[in-house]
Amino acid sequence: MKKLVIFVLLIISCEAFAPNLPVVKIYSNGIIKFNEYVNALIKLEYLDNESEHTANIKCRGGFSSKFSKHSYRLELDKKAEFCGLEKEDDWILNANYIDKTFMRHKISYDLFRQMGENNLAPKSEFVKVFLNDEYKGLYVLMQFVGAKFCGINKKDETAFLFKDPPVFYTAETYFSLSPENPKGQKFPKIKKRDISETLVNLQNFLFETEDEVFIENVGKVFDLDNVADWHILLLLTNNQDGIMKNFYLYKQDAYTLIRFAIWDYDHSFGRDGDNELNMLERKIDCNRSILIKRLMENPEIGYKDLLKRKWDKYRKSGVISCVNLYRMIFDNHIRIQSEIKHNFNLWPINSEDYFDDANYYQEIVLMQNYLKIRIPELDNYFEKL
Repeated sequence: MKKLVIFVLLIISCEAFAPNLPVVKIYSNGIIKFNEYVNALIKLEYLDNESEHTANIKCRGGFSSKFSKHSYRLELDKKAEFCGLEKEDDWILNANYIDKTFMRHKISYDLFRQMGENNLAPKSEFVKVFLNDEYKGLYVLMQFVGAKFCGINKKDETAFLFKDPPVFYTAETYFSLSPENPKGQKFPKIKKRDISETLVNLQNFLFETEDEVFIENVGKVFDLDNVADWHILLLLTNNQDGIMKNFYLYKQDAYTLIRFAIWDYDHSFGRDGDNELNMLERKIDCNRSILIKRLMENPEIGYKDLLKRKWDKYRKSGVISCVNLYRMIFDNHIRIQSEIKHNFNLWPINSEDYFDDANYYQEIVLMQNYLKIRIPELDNYFEKL
């Protein structure tokens, strides 16, 4: 407890070292809508540099669309480097409204990439956003997950990219909110080539094949190193939303296996996705995924051993440790601390959208306390696995 108090005091006392955040200014004559792009001019102020970019913009989000602080998707007319991130023409401005730390997405993404070079998750940067010169708060600028981001070989007909595909659902248990694209196909564009049958075949493999066939072939279909890292991240974060959705499923070409890229991790580290407190009173059940269930039930595959080896590796290297995760929290705090007060003056912490009135610093302590509980719990789990 003493170490935690010192950590919090250190966080509160280091505001003098806060860097200036990049500024994204959006100018648009039209009302920015959810389902329709409008023209916009984007001005970016970063370090001593200023740049202007013509773009199309729309609001984005599912559950979060009900909040007054909106997230945005930007489509620039030309590729541009934003805030030191790779040059691209598609960007996400995530409002991160429901997470008062603004860190849960970013820490999860950064940790997943630390765990393996084949683990894809968006890189991101904290920014201040203005709309027609009106301050809109602190945002997280994120890379857009598309075919280029996933390294898709667009000339390879076996390559694909799906967002939130219903691959772990049976037909009886899944209802699509997008009837024109029920499988979440992102590449190839469904209007050019509908490859829904690819996902149907994958579902049949997961649900219908005999154990003997599954055991022999699952490692030829899925990148099990990537699956294991995804599995460990789900367990560590307790992201119950992330089992059946909130991921991209992709295959780069005929020579690579199917992998998961992660997305949307505000359901994590002591909070559910709707902001309800969850200090492990409600724990994730990864066996809801038919893939994980069958991998865990068939020892011949060696998946449990792989999972345990990976956990031991990340614990010994310190990748998964309170030290590393506290450092990530601290580094993010240094970036955003000077903007927290301004953001919450505009978007109050006691809004009816939240389950409680916890402030930014209390949320950081909550995350710390969660990790102090969860990491030893998982040490015990993997020791007995």
